[in-house]
Amino acid sequence: MSRSTMKPALGAAVFVPYLLLTACGLDAGPESSRPPMNPETALTASRAPIHKGYTWNAASKKWEVVHYAKVGGLAVIGGDIVIGPVEEVEARTREVDARGGPEAGGVQAQGAVITGTQDWFRWPNGVVPYTISSDLAQPSTLAAAINAWQQSTQIRFVLRTASNAAQYPNYVTFRATDTPGGNFSYVGMQTSPQSVQLSSGATTGIMIHEIGHVLGMWHEHTRTDRDAYVRILWENVDPRYTADFDIRYGFTRDVFAYDFNSIMHYDSTIASKNGQPTVVKLGGGTIGVNSVLSVGDVNTIRRIYSIDDSEYFVQQLYTDVLNRTPDNSGYSYYWSSLKNCSGDQTCLDLARVAAARSLFESAEHRQQHPELDPNSPNYKAAYINNCYTSFMRRPQSPADGSYWLDFLNSTGDYNAVIRGFITSSEYRSRFM
Repeated sequence: MSRSTMKPALGAAVFVPYLLLTACGLDAGPESSRPPMNPETALTASRAPIHKGYTWNAASKKWEVVHYAKVGGLAVIGGDIVIGPVEEVEARTREVDARGGPEAGGVQAQGAVITGTQDWFRWPNGVVPYTISSDLAQPSTLAAAINAWQQSTQIRFVLRTASNAAQYPNYVTFRATDTPGGNFSYVGMQTSPQSVQLSSGATTGIMIHEIGHVLGMWHEHTRTDRDAYVRILWENVDPRYTADFDIRYGFTRDVFAYDFNSIMHYDSTIASKNGQPTVVKLGGGTIGVNSVLSVGDVNTIRRIYSIDDSEYFVQQLYTDVLNRTPDNSGYSYYWSSLKNCSGDQTCLDLARVAAARSLFESAEHRQQHPELDPNSPNYKAAYINNCYTSFMRRPQSPADGSYWLDFLNSTGDYNAVIRGFITSSEYRSRFM
């Protein structure tokens, strides 16, 4: 898919500022015998009626209205995207409404950000730690789906164990679904327990789709530009599913061209009340069930996990320098400084250096590394060594020589030092 993302979703639709849970599949037989209907439609009966709620858009700094169904205690939008437990979403909705609604002045997210509402939550370093529950029916099918992503992109999946648990506080668990026939997944990385629920009949294609959500991808047909490529035949849509065709204006970012072949695209008879098409190409033509990654899917993930992507760059800075996910205000500040460059490369280079240096010289980073005391006679040496540990993720070695320390001693140009590290081939190779 050409995502709409993590602002909330990308060229496919990519997750950019929102991380939500999706329920995408029904029990199905082998992919060759899958019915010409998206398996999400099996949840129709259990998902009605539709309720109104809110999720916080960290990029626009406002609440976005969403329409969700209640499935197994989860609030689900778009047929397969979970925005949190029903109790949590209902409490949030009551609070926002009590303050005058999403447009009222002073109505902001309080405390921890809502699960699934931050576009920066892609997986740090492109690594997805995971566990597999003993109740999962098809671990070999899951392995094939994981391999499909690993063979085509820079994403790597690491089995989380007792020995590496401390290294991977955020991870995803693949387990059997609580809803018969349903398949669900959060969009992007969560900072709370997160799982992908898979049915016993989930095919490799369905699992690839669910992992697409885990990585930050939304449904292709919810892109902001979808009306230029497809037509929704509302007269054929089951009224219980109309919200599943909402364009996610506040949640997605379109990265590449619209992709009919995306693993994240609905097929033409999804949510049909009469067996007739609900989504067709402009100019004619239907859309089949996609069970393998498209070129657009691969390019989208390669793009949103590239260090050249401003949103990912800011998130990765927080991981590398402060060893945590971004806070709302900090992320918005640094991301806005990059966004305001409007693609001008000189401006972007300066803004990236400024962001990296600001976090590197922050009080929080210095508290973590007391040797970075500007008044210390060894400050410059400590500064260089910490550039290696932060940006290269390794200690400085004798083979590195003393170039940067000599440079800093002679010029005092800290900007040039930071620029040298974050533009180096070694740094960039971490994200390829």
